[in-house]
Amino acid sequence: MLVGEKPAGNILGGEIFDFTRTGPLTLEEANDLVGVLIRVTSKYSKRVNDLITRLEGCDIKDKEQTSKLEGEITRLIEEWNSQMRKLRGVPKGLWLVDIDAGDGYYCWKYPETQIGFWHEYKSGYSGRIPLSERAKRVPANFTKNVDEAGVI
Repeated sequence: MLVGEKPAGNILGGEIFDFTRTGPLTLEEANDLVGVLIRVTSKYSKRVNDLITRLEGCDIKDKEQTSKLEGEITRLIEEWNSQMRKLRGVPKGLWLVDIDAGDGYYCWKYPETQIGFWHEYKSGYSGRIPLSERAKRVPANFTKNVDEAGVI
């Protein structure tokens, strides 16, 4: 591959996602990442839900079994959190991930298939707004600079 040339064939069938790159992601890059987030989160969500079903069916008096299942659920959720951080996401809740956009966070919640929301750095999930509303929240000079960089 030549310098400056984009690699062919991505995780989702387009370009390869560069997990080593640092800094904020463009919306296109964040949406490319969503495919990976879905696959990883789907696996963990299914395993955790299966364990919760087993836990709900346990005899409440069987402390050893309930403790074992609760420990496994906790371990899986912690492992998922670690995976999300390795993928450049910021886990903010169960199956909820923020992705740095440079002016706030793209906000993704499983099983959303693409980035549809954004929020300021200081707000959380309750402050998330549709991407169409994002330009109204970002200072004009920042938006201009970000637009030129291809982020918005």
